Formats: sequence, C-alpha cells, structure tokens
Amino acid sequence: MDKRVFLAAIIIILIAGSIIGYNIISGSCDPFEIQMEPSNPRVGDIIKFTSLSDDPDEITWDFGDGQKTNGAEATHKYDAERKYVVSATVSENCFSIKEVYILPKREMTTVNPVVTIPSGMRTGEFITFRDMTGEASAWTWKIIESGALGKKTFSTTFDKPGKYTLVLTVLGEFISGTDTFELNVSKAVLATGKRRKLKDYLPLPKLKFLKMILLAKDDLILCLT
Repeated sequence: MDKRVFLAAIIIILIAGSIIGYNIISGSCDPFEIQMEPSNPRVGDIIKFTSLSDDPDEITWDFGDGQKTNGAEATHKYDAERKYVVSATVSENCFSIKEVYILPKREMTTVNPVVTIPSGMRTGEFITFRDMTGEASAWTWKIIESGALGKKTFSTTFDKPGKYTLVLTVLGEFISGTDTFELNVSKAVLATGKRRKLKDYLPLPKLKFLKMILLAKDDLILCLT
C-alpha cells in the first residue's frame, strides 16, 4: 500500500474519532426533527409533538407558554392565537426548536344544506336523496311524517302524486343548518306491451317436416312429424 494512502486513512480515522469524542464529551448531537399533528392547529386543539432524536426518552419539552414536560412524545393545547417557539432538549448542546403558529378558534357557522334531488320522480319508485353540504357529520331528513336520522342519504317512496316538502337538518363540528326543498311527484305510468306478431318470435324456416298451427290467441304449437 502506498505510504501516502496509508497516512491519509490514519488521518481520516483520527479526525472522525475526535469529532465523535467531542460530541460525547460536549453532549452535542446531530440535528433532529420535531413533528407536529395537526399541521395547522387552532386555539383549543390538542397538538401532538414527536421528537425524532436518537435519545427520545431523554427529551424535555418547552412549549413556549411556560409549560414543560418530558418524554419522546408530548401533547399540548394553546389558549391564545399567536406564534410560539417549541423546544425539545436532550442536553445543553443537543436540542431542536420549532415555530408553531396557532390559528384562531373556529366558530360555528350556519349553512344552507345542499341536496341532490332526482328528476322525474314518480309514485311507487324508490327515490334516494343525498346531502352534498360538506363537513356535516349528522343528518335529519323529514318528509311530512316520515323521518330518518343520522344518514347522509335518505330513501323513500311516494304512494300518491303531488307536491311534497323535504326538510333536511345538518350538523357538523363547525356547521349547522336547516333548509326545505319542494318535490313534485308524478303518477307512475303503467308499462303497455305492444302486440307482437309471430314473425317477431320465430323466423319461418323452410323445413318440410315442420307444421305450424296458429290458434285463436296467437299461441304457437309446433308439431313434429
């Protein structure tokens, strides 16, 4: 082996050992990440912080509002809308920080429900209505005396033609609202069958041993001889 290559290898090993030794003695460490869920927290939300340090059990958390705790993971909630600096510390020279922006608490909003209503509704048909409001987690449907609780869709049938009123109430974590929808239900049209001729059912084959006899009610009898 070339002496210069050997000396270079020795120097690299000595430098690496010196860095590792310094980190051990000084208590420094490689930068580590702090994860946060949810990513856009609001006032009152419970936030989960997770350290990706190599020594997660030794973490001391400072949430920037005077509150502290220990452990690899921590949960916290803020009471005011502003920026906070969260720190996760392993030792004096081994720590990481993360800026947290707390958004204002979301207030309840009144909305008008949005419903898909099928066209051409007729009596006797099974009709389904679907809520398209968004963010709703609870529903109350009502048509006259009929009602359905807790479903995003509502299905029913109508016995008589006429005008009906559909009432929908939606409720979510931050929304609520009630609206009415007018429905026009037509009388069902009975299907009428067209009288079909014999040739529609059976092409006339040219077989000399096949005899066909047409009876009074257009019944077909095949006789083989």
